[in-house]
Amino acid sequence: MTVPAFARPGSLRFRGVVVSGLLGPVLVAVLTGCASDEVAIESRDVSAADAATCRELLDDVPDTLAGELRRPVDPDDALGAAWGDPALVLGCGTEMPASFDDFSQCSLNDDVQWYIPDVGLKDPSADITIWSLGYEPVISVLVPATYRPEADAVMGDLRTAINADLELVHPCL
Repeated sequence: MTVPAFARPGSLRFRGVVVSGLLGPVLVAVLTGCASDEVAIESRDVSAADAATCRELLDDVPDTLAGELRRPVDPDDALGAAWGDPALVLGCGTEMPASFDDFSQCSLNDDVQWYIPDVGLKDPSADITIWSLGYEPVISVLVPATYRPEADAVMGDLRTAINADLELVHPCL
């Protein structure tokens, strides 16, 4: 369940789970169509320290996310994970989207801060991409519209790994 979102300075809006048409500038996931049913995850350049932290996070993410089993990714050493079909895709070491600024909303779900862009609020059939907010390295999670009712569960299922492996460097409050 989403805890009421708290606002950054200058914003008094409340928001639970919302939808965004953004797919994320550095994370693109597509089914490769191969027999192993791997999910392609875009490679990204990250520091050695961030890569090590991402590996720890990926070791700690659950085998099941929103009731969906984890799937293999391509390349197999990608800084990401995938679950279900269509794939829920987590990318580690991503960048915040261009829509993020000092006045962007911060949502709190199970003690984890998230950024959910305003784009797509009017289209509940759109995929959403959410970003961990204030943590290093940043993670993004593509949530296909099919899983929209489970978006709270997705955030909650990742809580333990995020709190164990990522450093909160910028609290929203």
